[in-house]
Amino acid sequence: MPKKMTATTEVDPTDDGTLRPNEKPISNSGTGFQPMRLEDHDIEITLPDGVSADDPYSLFQLYYSEEIIQTIVDATNNYERAISSDNPKARGKDWYPATTHEIYLYLAIRIYMTLHVENEISDYWSTSKDDPIHPMAKYMSKNRFLELHIRFRISNNNDTTYSRVCPLFFIKYN
Repeated sequence: MPKKMTATTEVDPTDDGTLRPNEKPISNSGTGFQPMRLEDHDIEITLPDGVSADDPYSLFQLYYSEEIIQTIVDATNNYERAISSDNPKARGKDWYPATTHEIYLYLAIRIYMTLHVENEISDYWSTSKDDPIHPMAKYMSKNRFLELHIRFRISNNNDTTYSRVCPLFFIKYN
């Protein structure tokens, strides 16, 4: 539903749900900042039926439905990674297909890592008494996480568009 214009606002031409101040742009700059005064308005959050604002999983599924996760699983499993034959202990040689459960865990760990930033990826799996204790080791090994991270794809290899998700942050491999 489009928002209502007032004397001090106008509807953004690119989005009926956004109001912009009805003022001329400032042509010069100054040294002091004065915030724009906004009109009070009621906040209304509208969620689809069956989605609770108190249930993080149902909110997450608004963006990553089971069908999308299955597409990611299929694309990740279809990715063919060239593995060096020089290293008999190469992590990639132990690859087994990812599951939807693992992809949900992988994404949860990535979100957790953006909230609890460490210097190195190994710090999240550290058992040193001097390091913070992070819960991911209970759910996924570091090697499995790193292998999923290397292979994680959101589309098939044949696509000419982007086929790898941009990292949420830089990961240092150990």
